[in-house]
Amino acid sequence: MMYSFDIEKLLALFDEYCTQYVSDKSSGTGHLASEIRTRIKQVDLLTRKVMECESEITAVLVQELQTKNLKMHEHKVFEMTTTVECCLYIAHRLITTIRSLTDLGWSDFSCNEISDVRNQLLAHPREGLFGRSFSWGMPNGPAIKAVRTETNKYLLRDKGLYFNVNMMFTRLQERLELLLKHDVPTAT
Repeated sequence: MMYSFDIEKLLALFDEYCTQYVSDKSSGTGHLASEIRTRIKQVDLLTRKVMECESEITAVLVQELQTKNLKMHEHKVFEMTTTVECCLYIAHRLITTIRSLTDLGWSDFSCNEISDVRNQLLAHPREGLFGRSFSWGMPNGPAIKAVRTETNKYLLRDKGLYFNVNMMFTRLQERLELLLKHDVPTAT
């Protein structure tokens, strides 16, 4: 599963939802809607940047193996890990902002795939998960804290950035489609 979400379709649905249900663009809800739209675009941009980094790292590693200079990829790996972490923090902020649309009934919106990785592996790691490890090159995308020992092998595992972002955007899109289909502002 590579990342290939149709972000333009999601943004169009979100814009349609906002046109119908966010009447005052200068209200608190209007400002939240504007932030949500920005965060959607940021997560998409960062996820695509991670895909570029993964591709570049593969090319650099092939070159390094041929020249026996195994230092060139370090900067790209650093760039990719930093971008993944930024993406997860912004995705978590997106979820939090969506949940702030309480007057429109969005307080129950969630994506544990993003929130759990951000909370349990990055911001507040459980004992035994303090070390930094990172994997990439898998179909589901780069994963945080991928290397495990016997003592922490049963703790939360990151399924991969592409999988996690796809899940979050899919849930948001499905909810928007449902609400627009039934012509109601909330799912409650």
